[in-house]
Amino acid sequence: MSAEKIAHRYSTALMTLTEGQTAVQDKIIDDLAAMAQLYDDKAIRKIIASPIVNPELLQSVFNNVTDQLKSSDVLKRFLGSLIENKRTGLLPELAQDFKRQVQKSRGIVDATVTAAVPLNDGELSEIRTKLESMLKKRVNLLQKVDKSILGGFEIRIENSVLDMTLKTKLEHMTKFAVS
Repeated sequence: MSAEKIAHRYSTALMTLTEGQTAVQDKIIDDLAAMAQLYDDKAIRKIIASPIVNPELLQSVFNNVTDQLKSSDVLKRFLGSLIENKRTGLLPELAQDFKRQVQKSRGIVDATVTAAVPLNDGELSEIRTKLESMLKKRVNLLQKVDKSILGGFEIRIENSVLDMTLKTKLEHMTKFAVS
């Protein structure tokens, strides 16, 4: 079974444990994101993601982190379960999946708009409003800048892409001109 599927099962269990507790879910999203950042360091990841590291040592490490973050008891017990089942290596995937499930349960979707130049607040607001109208969901809009797209924009929502970039239009024109 893939890591994503296993992480999804754990995050679904965490969703069940926190059902109806919006503030707890928000805190867990933040705490898991902070913990997932630890995995960016290869040396730290090698230790905390390893199934052969002493469980008491891992529990001590995670207790220290959760104490610093002032994490909920639900998350502390949940991490204990991950340690016991030797699944701490899944934490970054689990963090992403849990956030996605919480947002889905609240009718929120992440969208990323990529443009050649930074968009102003009015433009972002207009894009968000149109997306929310189309999707009938609240949209959490993120912005990226990529000068290589030359002009226009690209919007990514989950597995879908709306590509209105000048770069893509020029590539299509070139294909038709060469054919």
